[in-house]
This record gives sequence, structure tokens and C-alpha cells, in this order.
Amino acid sequence: MPSTKSRGSRSRRRARTRRRILWTVACVAVVVIGCAVWVGVRGMLAKAELEAAVPLAEAAQQQVIDGDADGARATGRELSAHAAAAAGLTSDPVWRAAELVPWVGSNLEGMRVIAASVDRVASGVVSPLARIAASLDPAAFSPSGSRVDLEPVRVMQEPVREAAVAMSQARTMVLDE
Repeated sequence: MPSTKSRGSRSRRRARTRRRILWTVACVAVVVIGCAVWVGVRGMLAKAELEAAVPLAEAAQQQVIDGDADGARATGRELSAHAAAAAGLTSDPVWRAAELVPWVGSNLEGMRVIAASVDRVASGVVSPLARIAASLDPAAFSPSGSRVDLEPVRVMQEPVREAAVAMSQARTMVLDE
């Protein structure tokens, strides 16, 4: 028959092991809950940034059509700031790790890809085209004598090409994910 001393020692070891297991489970739970809160808050902030960008994109388009180059540039900068904020909120290591979680991971990945593509369009398409909006003055394309000055078209060539590349990259980002 085991002595009371050895039974008490075993009992203390079991209690110590149980405490360690409980502390480990509690710590893991705190980390998981903390990560979930982190991703949830950042997701809501990113959603708000993207929602703020939508009317700005429409406004920039209308400003370019109306020939308001200064307004289009300012709106383009504001749009880029919102898009960059959304992309930044959805690209940290905690967010990327959460993309591996079944059921929610694909939604988080989709949100990250959309935010990154909107950022790419804002910085690579809207802003550059808003900067050249002043060159879109129809009077610049009026014939002078028997000639049409094509210099405004030549000046727009590179920004338009860069915008087309950026738009293609954004499209590829969305379609590949």
C-alpha cells in the first residue's frame, strides 16, 4: 500500500499539471480572442475607408469631365489616402494569419485583395489621370491654321499608359484571388 507521503506528492503534481494546463488554455484563449478583436476592428475600419472612397472616385470622375483639374487632383489625393489606409489595415501579419482560418479566411483574403486593388487604382490610375486633367482642354485640340497641335496628346501618353498598366494589375489582383 502506498504511503500517504507519496499519495500527497502525486496529488500535488496532478494539481500543478492541471494548473499549468488551465493557464496554457487561458493564455491561448486570450491570444485567439485578442486576434479576433484585432482583425474585427481593423476590418470595420477598412470597410469605412473603402466606403469613404466610393463617392470620391465618382467625384473625381465628374471633376475630370467638368475640367476641374485642381478639384480632381485634390479628390484624387483624398481617394488615395482612404485606399492606402484600407490596404494598410488589411495587410498586417495578424490579418494574413487570420486568412488561414476556415470559413472566415477566404472573406478576409477577399477584403485584403479588394483593398489592395482599390489602392492600386487610386494611386496608379485616378491620381495620375487627375494630374493631367488640365491637358484635356478641348481648345488645346482645335486646329490652328491647317494644323492640330498634338503635343497635349503626347504629354498624356505616358500617364495614360501607366494608368492602363495599374488598372491591369488591379484587375489581375482581383481575378487571381
